[in-house]
Amino acid sequence: MIYLVRHGETTWNQAGRQQGQIYEFDGAAGLADDTDQLRFERRTLRLVPFADANAGSVWITRAGGERRDRPAVTAFARTSLSVLSLGLERTAGRPAPTDIAEFVTDENPDTYCTVNPEDPGLANYLGAPAGQRGDPVWFCVRLRSPATISRVVFRHGAVSITGGWFDTTVGMPHVEVATMPIPTSSNGAFADDSKVTWELAAVLESYPRATATMPPELVNGQLFEVRLSRPLTVHGIRLVGRPGGNHASCGELSAYTW
Repeated sequence: MIYLVRHGETTWNQAGRQQGQIYEFDGAAGLADDTDQLRFERRTLRLVPFADANAGSVWITRAGGERRDRPAVTAFARTSLSVLSLGLERTAGRPAPTDIAEFVTDENPDTYCTVNPEDPGLANYLGAPAGQRGDPVWFCVRLRSPATISRVVFRHGAVSITGGWFDTTVGMPHVEVATMPIPTSSNGAFADDSKVTWELAAVLESYPRATATMPPELVNGQLFEVRLSRPLTVHGIRLVGRPGGNHASCGELSAYTW
């Protein structure tokens, strides 16, 4: 929460060129300790205009409405999907016109994205064969810097008769981790999955059994949690499974240090 703008200060580099504005605020900072809660302390906050920031995340809330639980280490991280769809058509019944990958890490249970292995995507444009119904799909989260995690939470997206769940007849959905940096395209926008080594970290054994044509009894946004057998330092995580119906859905994929 922010209380008062103190002043704006222009910074200069050694060559005498203007670098940008820094604004000081009286505010409260949520600090992590050994628990799963934040400890709030009065601090002087120094902020830059959003356009000048090269990395960071922004939370804004009313006084008294601040969250007390520690955010996931994956909050607002970059997300990629097994099928990077080239279609931008409006999806009926959705709160947004497109399946935005970052819905997976926006910490909003009302948003989700879907992956259909049969959708034409960037990989097909580059020469990969077309996907088939029931092919494994994944939702991947890439961290800006490595983090040690002990727990992963998957929150389901919407399920309908056309799809959205995971088919468990061949295997349960599972969590994989990348313990080495994930290469990306030259502009940093896309992960180069051909150069990533993914390791199995956990299986969602609590996920209800389902087939490719019969959805399980699920509530939209239902939460599934797995604790890792030991803490792992990772550069990314992904949830992998075979879609039920036409597609699989994911509302949130989050990793926590505790």
